[in-house]
Amino acid sequence: DFHNGLAWVKTDKRWKCINKLGKDVIPEKYDNLGDFAEGLAWTEVNGKYGFISTTGKEVIPAKYQNARSFNEGLAWVQLNNKWGCIDKLGKTVIEERYDDDGFFLGGISTVKLNNKRGYINSAGKEIVPMKYESVSYFNEGMIWAKLNGKFGFVNKDGVEVIPFIYDSADVFRNGKAKVKLGDRTFNIDKTGKEVM
Repeated sequence: DFHNGLAWVKTDKRWKCINKLGKDVIPEKYDNLGDFAEGLAWTEVNGKYGFISTTGKEVIPAKYQNARSFNEGLAWVQLNNKWGCIDKLGKTVIEERYDDDGFFLGGISTVKLNNKRGYINSAGKEIVPMKYESVSYFNEGMIWAKLNGKFGFVNKDGVEVIPFIYDSADVFRNGKAKVKLGDRTFNIDKTGKEVM
């Protein structure tokens, strides 16, 4: 598919980029690549990842073990088997220390460290502690999180606002979240009170 007037195509060996006239814009030299996002695309050559511009200029050298597309000005990259984030100049913004990559939405991203999950902001500051077995995405200012096999709710300040007593939970929608406790499934409000 064409995106911003360009399309990636593959010959027998490698990928290249053409314009809508079929003219080569970026030469055939990549083993793998991603779509252009925020003006840059990740590329892979001989097992190393870097980033190029829409003109084919190498903007960030291919030195990473893996990479994800830019989003909100940052790209997740893997170095020494750990994930962190770089900006569009290739500067490390979030140190490569996490067990997997995340995805920034509204300036925050879930991350995994030592088999525990939490959230960081785009400056790398921890906003939800890295102590949960799993977490949801933020919706209506809260996430469900799982701790010691039970579910509760945490706000964007990292405060546990609804106790970890539930057997399962869903995110908040229209001020209510569905939870299960024992053999009962019901809705609660943002104070943890049961509602119809």
